[in-house]
Formats: sequence, C-alpha cells, structure tokens
Amino acid sequence: ETASFFILQPSGNAIITLNSGDKITLIPQGGAKAVVMPAAALPSLLPLSPFTPGPWPIIDDIYETLVQAMPQAARAFINVTPSAANPGQIPPTALFFIAAVRGGDLTQWLGDRAVDAIRRAGKSGLLSRLNSEGSSLNKLSNDPVSQDWKGINLPLYHDGEMHKLALYYKHESQEQSNDNKSGKQVRFLFDLSLDNMGKVQLDGLFRQKRLDLIVRSESAFSNSMQQQMRRSYVTALEQTHISGELSFQNKPEQWVTIQSERKGFGTSA
Repeated sequence: ETASFFILQPSGNAIITLNSGDKITLIPQGGAKAVVMPAAALPSLLPLSPFTPGPWPIIDDIYETLVQAMPQAARAFINVTPSAANPGQIPPTALFFIAAVRGGDLTQWLGDRAVDAIRRAGKSGLLSRLNSEGSSLNKLSNDPVSQDWKGINLPLYHDGEMHKLALYYKHESQEQSNDNKSGKQVRFLFDLSLDNMGKVQLDGLFRQKRLDLIVRSESAFSNSMQQQMRRSYVTALEQTHISGELSFQNKPEQWVTIQSERKGFGTSA
C-alpha cells in the first residue's frame, strides 16, 4: 500500500484566507483523485469565554515599556496591580482597577508619571489600546454571568509578567444582609492558583469603607502564616483608608461555585 501526502501551496506570496462556508480541496501527490471536504464536515468550535485566564498583552506591553523607560514608574505600577505574591493586596488594588474601568479612562489607573513616561517613549498607541480595552471591560461587566453575579477581568502580576484574572461580583441589598446598617455592599469572588499555596479562593465583602475578606485554601495555613497575611492585609488597606478583617477557611464545602448562564461557555469560581 502506497502512502499519500498532501501539499497546501499558495501561488507566489499569496495569503490563504478561509471564510465560513468555504470548501477545502486536498490534492494528493502522485496522481490520486482529489478529495473535497465541505466546511459542514469540519467540527464547530465554541467561542472562548471572555473570562478565560491567560496572558494580557496590552497590560504586559505597558509594564515592559515602563521597565525600559522609567523603572520607578514600573515599580509604582506593580504596587497598584493585584499580585500573586501578596494576596492581601489584591482586594484594594482590584477595587482601584475597577473604579478606573467604571470611570471610563483606564489611564487613570496608571497615574500621570506612567502616562508621561509612555508618551515620551513614543508609545502613545499603548494608551489608546488601553482605553479601548477599558471600554470593552466596561461593557462586559454590565452583562450578568449568573443570576446577580457579574464578571470583569483583572490584571495579575506574577513572575515578572501580567496575566488576566476573572473576578465575579454582585451588589447585595440590605434585605440580603444581616447588618441593616451596612447600606449598599458589594460581594466579590475569584480563584487563584499559586505555586506556593495551591488553589486559593478569595471571597470579599465591601461596604462603607470596610473590606472583609475570606481566604479559602485546600490546606490550612499555619498560625504564623495567617498572622503574617493579616498584617500585610491591614497594611494594604491602610493605604486606601479602608478597614477590614482577614479570615481563613479550608473545608471543601465552604468553597463557592458560579455556573455561567451565558450561551457558548461555562465557568466556575
């Protein structure tokens, strides 16, 4: 039996473009008959979730530009960005990022010094891309993911790179709260997978300049680690003039799962 091989060869420097409904013709080399495969025979692909974690090129490009143009601004940028190395810092920096998205100008999140450094480096296009990304995030955050839960992507600094992290949040009324004096409050939830901690879930409640956070982990943290994380958390909150407490849970039944109701994909948190 003779093996067949196929060649897909454009003429000259032409670029092959396949549109929906196009047919693909495979021509075996060696005189065999051509085989025609209609597009309907190809498997359909589900759209990716907009909350799929992974690299975030625009945020990473901005960070790399600042590292080259103004290292001090790059360090300040990291300080206002959620970091896997400091889980206690994530809630306040996440709120700062969300406020900038809601404000309609994501360059406010960078700060004036960083914006000036990027412009002087001749990379003003990065600022336009960032604001375009902010507009997309704003629209995305207005569509419910599941019941009252909404979602938004956050940057996460880890191992020298900027990654995309999904955060889920919802507004809770006073009737849903045991504290009738709390007023308007927001609950948020997201998962992390950290090299030194394994899977971690952060469950926060923000109300009236108070931010309480539950850290869920697969295994219990030592008492010394808990105390260290509490101190880091209080220090991070003090910079934003917000108070709060950090508590810990490690039982599987205490984890919260969100199933997406959007068509085309599912997600859990």
